[in-house]
Amino acid sequence: MKLLSAHIENFGALKNTDYTFSKGLNCICKENGAGKTTFAAFLCAMLYGMDTAKENDRQLKERAQSDVSLLFRTLQSA
Repeated sequence: MKLLSAHIENFGALKNTDYTFSKGLNCICKENGAGKTTFAAFLCAMLYGMDTAKENDRQLKERAQSDVSLLFRTLQSA
C-alpha cells in the first residue's frame, strides 16, 4: 500500500492539517513546534494502535477525540 494523503483534525498540535504525498520520497520540513514528531506519532497510532503512542493520559484523551482520515492506494502485482 501507498499512503496518498492524510487529514488530521485535533491530534496533539495538529489541528485541521492536510498532507498530500507525491511519488517517491516525501520530506516534511517545517519549523520547530510545527508538529513533525506529532505526525510521526499519529502515523504509528493509526497504523499500529494507540498503545504504540507512549504519551501521558491527557494527550491520549485529546487524541481519542480526533477526527482523521488516511487515503491509501494498493499496489498491483506485476
